[in-house]
Amino acid sequence: MLPLHQGISRLSTLLAKTIIKAHILTGDDCMSKVGTKHAAVTTDSVQFFMNFGETDTLSEQDETLAEKYLVRLWTGARSTATAEIFDHLRLEHYTSASA
Repeated sequence: MLPLHQGISRLSTLLAKTIIKAHILTGDDCMSKVGTKHAAVTTDSVQFFMNFGETDTLSEQDETLAEKYLVRLWTGARSTATAEIFDHLRLEHYTSASA
């Protein structure tokens, strides 16, 4: 474990904010977990969280990017799934399971 203030002092502000956002969305001490922390860090999270949570309102684009990020974590790095939203991921899973 690394205290947050030490991590921030060693990272750029953008990367530090991104890691915090990924931690919150992937599950912290109070939420269920989606994917693994390793997957959260190895997925290019900066592209998904550039503006996420930076204003008082959440735009549709930021919401969509966050869902795409979480779907990538859920499916895993080696997945062949092409879904970008959870509804499509469920459909892919259902279709492949019934085939």
